Amino acid sequence: MDNSHALGVFLPAKPKGKGRHRCAKGGHAYTPQTTRVAEEELVELLKEDWSGKTLLGAVSLELTWIFKATKRNRQGKWHVCKPDIDNTLKLVMDAGTKAGLWKDDSQVAYVTMAKRVTESPGEVGVHLDVWEL
Repeated sequence: MDNSHALGVFLPAKPKGKGRHRCAKGGHAYTPQTTRVAEEELVELLKEDWSGKTLLGAVSLELTWIFKATKRNRQGKWHVCKPDIDNTLKLVMDAGTKAGLWKDDSQVAYVTMAKRVTESPGEVGVHLDVWEL
């Protein structure tokens, strides 16, 4: 079975992890505003670059988040601070579903990820490659 490269794109979005749902008084659950804004930004960027049909089978993702170097993470090429890598993945997977790349993020069967740092503000964002398996 051949893997089909469906999308390769750089999304110039500030790296962010998906925040946990919060509970308001009365037990109503809600998504934090910063998470909603970050997810909406990714959805819009993905829609700009995606012109294909919704993928229906298994999907593979390769993501490289590029963070701005800070005093704390400037020591090497890897970003070893918050947000946690799994939370950044969840944000991208949910945005991909809402943008229509795939029907449901449960289709993501294989993932390769990295968190890197850069001194150049123009490089901050996420490199995303999507394959249909």
